Amino acid sequence: PFTVGRPDKGFIPDMDLTEIDRRVRSSRRHAEIIMKKDRPAIVVHKTTNGTFINGRELPPGKPILLRINDKIQFGRQGVKFAFQTSSKQEKK
Repeated sequence: PFTVGRPDKGFIPDMDLTEIDRRVRSSRRHAEIIMKKDRPAIVVHKTTNGTFINGRELPPGKPILLRINDKIQFGRQGVKFAFQTSSKQEKK
């Protein structure tokens, strides 16, 4: 899995949000990007400020398939990303 969050003792995420999340809205172990059914999916951990796709809060622990241009937000009013993938992956 590809981990998202902020460093902690013995943990360094693949995507470190420390420098861009100045108000600390994201958790240390915020989410993971995994492959499910040959498509990328996000699995969020239980956090104080939540994780959102296109404005909808995601439940912790449940893999959610990602689509092109999904807007992923880590924390309320936190860091936002637009998800991109190849059109070949999207057609599956």
